[in-house]
Amino acid sequence: MKRSNRMTGAEAMVRMLQAHGVTHMFGLCGDTTLPFYDALSRLESDSEPMEVLRQVGGTELVAIAGGMVEARMRSIPVLLDGYIATSPALALHAIDPDLVANCRAGHCSAEPGHQRVLDHLSLSPLLTLDMRLGEASGAMAAVPLIKMACALVNEVPTFTEWFGSDG
Repeated sequence: MKRSNRMTGAEAMVRMLQAHGVTHMFGLCGDTTLPFYDALSRLESDSEPMEVLRQVGGTELVAIAGGMVEARMRSIPVLLDGYIATSPALALHAIDPDLVANCRAGHCSAEPGHQRVLDHLSLSPLLTLDMRLGEASGAMAAVPLIKMACALVNEVPTFTEWFGSDG
């Protein structure tokens, strides 16, 4: 089957971020298609990450990036889903790694570049199930694990609480 000369917004964004030192991130991602040459004609290879988001990321990726920044400002944890949802974190990380300090990877998807993006962000996924289902299903699969960890920290008594001493 012949592939068209169109690429998705996430692909174009990742390609432009490679110009900023991000390497080895290729794969099919996103539902918003853009003509490849139109994206390249609008952007220089040294375009700033937010300009890449604005031009080729699509409204959904810009909205995700905005939500991530707002969550960071409010100290709200962000649980990242798959390749598409993680690509705005890559743009924010290129601006300032602290912008995504509150992000955790819910899972690593089967998308070819997702693990490389997570590696660049220094994130280890909570789950690796090779899912590619969409609808944040990978991140949602990690939620019970996070709830269980919170319960362990907040509800399980310490040795001292159980036995009254340290020894």
